[in-house]
Amino acid sequence: MCLIDPVGDVYACPFVIHDEFLAGNIRNEGGFTKVWRESALFLSLREPESEGACTSCGSYDACQGGCMASKFFVGLELTDPDPECVLGNAEPYLAALATAGTAVPSSTADHSRPGVPVPSPVTLRPTRRQRV
Repeated sequence: MCLIDPVGDVYACPFVIHDEFLAGNIRNEGGFTKVWRESALFLSLREPESEGACTSCGSYDACQGGCMASKFFVGLELTDPDPECVLGNAEPYLAALATAGTAVPSSTADHSRPGVPVPSPVTLRPTRRQRV
């Protein structure tokens, strides 16, 4: 699953619009097909995970290491366990981050719309009685 934003940038995760998850742009030569098949990010994400805490877990085949976004937003590596792991495998990693005072990542891009919000009036459809 991926996300294509309004300017054509392709991100590997729809929940992490951040430079680290930017795979390419569909407006470049080759379009989406080239980004999907040839971007370094997608190629690396398709590689089987051979190291990291999750590969030895008996539940790895089911969860595949968990959610990239959850790991990213708390400062964990993608090879670390998901912070919401139901087996509690991430607890030592989260404790180490707290001890080290690791900063939470933030985006360098601003994808908000500049200027005044566009008004969007919301009205109810008239009932039959009101139309008569």
